[in-house]
Amino acid sequence: VYLDGTREFQTSVIGDRAFTFDGFSGEFGARIRGFASLDVVGGSNVELNLGSLADITDWDLEVGSKLSGSFANDFTGDTLKINLGDWDGAEDAVLMEGAGLFEGFDKFDEVAIGAHTLTYADGVWSCADGYELSIEDDKMVLSKGTLA
Repeated sequence: VYLDGTREFQTSVIGDRAFTFDGFSGEFGARIRGFASLDVVGGSNVELNLGSLADITDWDLEVGSKLSGSFANDFTGDTLKINLGDWDGAEDAVLMEGAGLFEGFDKFDEVAIGAHTLTYADGVWSCADGYELSIEDDKMVLSKGTLA
């Protein structure tokens, strides 16, 4: 990844274009551009406040990790994969947090938790196994209800 003489962003990445936060906690003070996938795993607690994540189309979030801050992505056509780890569902899990982040929450192309594919209706992504993903007070919250 480099900048050319015109200060235009250029990339020559071959293979996966994944940006991974694994065990990182704190504010990340750089822009993330040119990557297609963003992984927030390993108990990471990441705060991003630098503009757009519009290039990101694949989101891999692990329960127990969190992405927060102020960044833009309308999620249209994106894929969200949630890894439960050892989460037992006894308490709700916050996966993302930030004012104005979730305008396109209903526009994900796919939301999956392990082998479970969720569907969107009435402001909530859910599946028959009781998982629900919703927006509450500027937070993306995963909860586990009773099995249907």
